[in-house]
Amino acid sequence: MRARDLSLPWAHLAMVHDCQSDIIIVDKDSKQYVSKVKRSGMQVVDVSSIEEKGKTTTISTSADDPAVTLYTSGSSGA
Repeated sequence: MRARDLSLPWAHLAMVHDCQSDIIIVDKDSKQYVSKVKRSGMQVVDVSSIEEKGKTTTISTSADDPAVTLYTSGSSGA
Protein backbone atom coordinates (compact mmCIF):
# COMPACT_ATOMS: atom_id res chain seq x y z
CA MET A 1 0.00 0.00 0.00
CA ARG A 2 1.37 3.38 -0.90
CA ALA A 3 1.28 6.21 1.58
CA ARG A 4 -0.63 8.30 -0.91
CA ASP A 5 -2.43 7.41 -4.11
CA LEU A 6 -1.12 10.06 -6.49
CA SER A 7 -4.53 10.35 -8.16
CA LEU A 8 -6.26 11.34 -4.90
CA PRO A 9 -6.64 14.86 -3.46
CA TRP A 10 -4.07 16.42 -1.15
CA ALA A 11 -6.60 16.16 1.68
CA HIS A 12 -5.84 12.44 1.85
CA LEU A 13 -2.40 13.28 3.20
CA ALA A 14 -4.22 14.37 6.35
CA MET A 15 -5.24 10.74 6.92
CA VAL A 16 -1.61 9.65 6.89
CA HIS A 17 -0.77 12.43 9.33
CA ASP A 18 -3.82 11.72 11.52
CA CYS A 19 -3.05 8.04 12.11
CA GLN A 20 0.33 8.97 13.65
CA SER A 21 2.07 5.88 12.31
CA ASP A 22 5.64 5.14 13.31
CA ILE A 23 6.61 4.14 9.79
CA ILE A 24 5.66 5.26 6.30
CA ILE A 25 6.42 3.28 3.15
CA VAL A 26 7.10 5.27 0.00
CA ASP A 27 8.29 4.69 -3.54
CA LYS A 28 10.06 6.95 -6.01
CA ASP A 29 6.78 8.67 -6.96
CA SER A 30 5.37 9.26 -3.47
CA LYS A 31 8.67 10.10 -1.74
CA GLN A 32 8.28 13.78 -2.62
CA TYR A 33 5.20 14.04 -0.36
CA VAL A 34 6.85 12.74 2.83
CA SER A 35 7.67 16.21 4.13
CA LYS A 36 3.92 16.95 4.32
CA VAL A 37 3.25 14.12 6.80
CA LYS A 38 6.59 13.23 8.41
CA ARG A 39 6.84 13.80 12.12
CA SER A 40 9.62 13.36 14.65
CA GLY A 41 10.52 9.72 15.19
CA MET A 42 8.75 8.46 12.06
CA GLN A 43 10.75 6.04 9.93
CA VAL A 44 10.54 6.39 6.16
CA VAL A 45 11.18 3.27 4.07
CA ASP A 46 11.79 3.87 0.38
CA VAL A 47 10.91 0.60 -1.39
CA SER A 48 12.54 1.79 -4.60
CA SER A 49 15.90 1.49 -2.83
CA ILE A 50 15.33 -2.15 -1.83
CA GLU A 51 16.90 -4.69 -4.15
CA GLU A 52 14.87 -7.76 -5.00
CA LYS A 53 16.93 -10.85 -4.31
CA GLY A 54 14.48 -13.45 -5.61
CA LYS A 55 13.97 -15.04 -2.21
CA THR A 56 10.63 -15.66 -0.54
CA THR A 57 10.35 -14.66 3.09
CA THR A 58 8.03 -16.51 5.44
CA ILE A 59 6.27 -14.17 7.82
CA SER A 60 4.57 -15.34 10.98
CA THR A 61 2.06 -13.16 12.81
CA SER A 62 0.31 -13.10 16.15
CA ALA A 63 -2.56 -11.19 17.75
CA ASP A 64 -0.01 -8.87 19.39
CA ASP A 65 1.49 -7.71 16.07
CA PRO A 66 0.80 -4.18 14.80
CA ALA A 67 -1.97 -3.70 12.25
CA VAL A 68 -2.58 -1.46 9.27
CA THR A 69 -5.02 1.42 9.69
CA LEU A 70 -7.37 1.74 6.73
CA TYR A 71 -9.57 4.76 6.13
CA THR A 72 -12.68 4.37 3.98
CA SER A 73 -15.26 6.75 2.63
CA GLY A 74 -17.96 4.86 4.49
CA SER A 75 -19.84 4.05 1.32
CA SER A 76 -21.04 0.53 0.69
CA GLY A 77 -19.89 0.62 -2.90
CA ALA A 78 -23.37 -0.35 -4.04
